[in-house]
Amino acid sequence: MEVNKGGTKMKILFLLMAFIATTEGSCLEVEEEGAKMNILIVLLAFVATAEGCSCQRRMITREYFCNFDFVSRASVKWKSAVGSEQLGYILYGVKHLKVFWNRLSNVTLPRTIGTPAKESFCGVSLEERVYLLAGRIDTHGRATVTLCDIAKPWTKVKPRDRRMLKGLKCSKTD
Repeated sequence: MEVNKGGTKMKILFLLMAFIATTEGSCLEVEEEGAKMNILIVLLAFVATAEGCSCQRRMITREYFCNFDFVSRASVKWKSAVGSEQLGYILYGVKHLKVFWNRLSNVTLPRTIGTPAKESFCGVSLEERVYLLAGRIDTHGRATVTLCDIAKPWTKVKPRDRRMLKGLKCSKTD
């Protein structure tokens, strides 16, 4: 999934800063000169803590799919939160309906997929439905999917992408 949340937040921040800096006689105008700076500091702190996930845009090509450790059409069966709300993660139980690519071809894909609990840490939120999932497998054999990977409802996958997946041939060095 192509995401660039940071750019949007920064544009909003600059617009708010420009608005506050140029506003006179409005409800934002206060008697103390330092109050505008305090508002800016609060806004900066909010954006700084909200910022965290930024992904590079990519064209959907065979090479794009082959850069993942796995690509599958999978049905999400259950969801479980692990750890704290801030630093924890979500585990999804999945059934792989069709595996298009598995870099570790001698190993069956895990039936659980993890993602950070927070979207600001690139976590994805999945429903109990069928998805095109593409992500990573760590050295312990755990599968993960983030906003920078692919977690797209199967019904939203374009016909041309489905054809590309059907004939997907990757090598271990892709």
